[in-house]
Amino acid sequence: MIVVQKGKEPNSLLAFRKQHPDADYEDMPTNVLKDVRSQMWEEQGHLCAYCMKKIDDPHDV
Repeated sequence: MIVVQKGKEPNSLLAFRKQHPDADYEDMPTNVLKDVRSQMWEEQGHLCAYCMKKIDDPHDV
């Protein structure tokens, strides 16, 4: 397992959390989910943090 240095959350997630304080992951709109996945992909160095295998670019999905 790798250690991931987390950055600041995406602006879209911050705005969503402020508008919907009781929402959970399933409630997030597609654009927010894409931003979160993209940031995680970058922060993890394009690797799965658990098994260290390469993860495909989320922009290609």
